[in-house]
Amino acid sequence: MLLRPPGTGLVVHVAVPSPLHQHFDYLWQEAFLPEPGMRVKVPFGRRTVVGVVTGHGETAQVDYAKLKPIETALDRNPVLPEEIVRLCLWAGRYYHHPLGEVFSNALPAALRQGEAAAPQTTGLFSLTAAGRLVDNDTLGGRAKAQQRLLEHLRQYPQGLSDSALNQREKNWRKPMAALQQRGWVEEHRQADYRLLYPPNPSRRRHHSTRPNRPLATPSPTAQDLAAF
Repeated sequence: MLLRPPGTGLVVHVAVPSPLHQHFDYLWQEAFLPEPGMRVKVPFGRRTVVGVVTGHGETAQVDYAKLKPIETALDRNPVLPEEIVRLCLWAGRYYHHPLGEVFSNALPAALRQGEAAAPQTTGLFSLTAAGRLVDNDTLGGRAKAQQRLLEHLRQYPQGLSDSALNQREKNWRKPMAALQQRGWVEEHRQADYRLLYPPNPSRRRHHSTRPNRPLATPSPTAQDLAAF
């Protein structure tokens, strides 16, 4: 490992789609810091390819003078969540598979080709100044759902997202709209790149007594992933 000279660009590690079992080092020249899970366009041989940032640091695998700069940072935010990045690093090591191919296959086809990421948005609901002063008795005895929503939002002044509300209340959108009409609740829409990779629902395991059935592939443990 070679230490970068003082006052020079940051060394960024990139997983490039190739049959080689390693990342490649490039120079980072953007005004913002790179984060693992961001996509970049980099020169690779005679081609320009889309790679994924896996980290950055002060050292490089080759002489600093030989490092090439990243051509374009395609994202300002990671399109691969931290847990997916760590899973890809683990999978490449566990299966002895080329790291760049692991990351490339983790991306949706459009992102793999360098197209702009279009993050989904999630709502964040919070009480307005007027809503924080409301007494539940103001709503009367029939608006139980609205009362519960106000109580939830009082407990979380920073706001509750769509998914958080789904866990607390069924059919909450209509009473929430009524609270918004009264001016007691406001909604902010925010980009969330993590929604490109929603968590998989737990799947039931089916057991079979058939002979010669291949063993299930072991899943990485928290200790495995913590190493990356």
